[in-house]
Amino acid sequence: MNPTAALSHPIQIHSVSVPSPLLPIRRPHAPPACAAGPVWPAGQPASPAPASR
Repeated sequence: MNPTAALSHPIQIHSVSVPSPLLPIRRPHAPPACAAGPVWPAGQPASPAPASR
């Protein structure tokens, strides 16, 4: 049980560590197109709205 828990811990940490940096990078990279509508409109509703659509 000790060796299993030790292996499970490092594996879970690695899995979370890898997706953690990938999620934030992918989120802003992919959502920009979809979020460009509701997120950009706040600052430029006429610039990003027509450009995104």
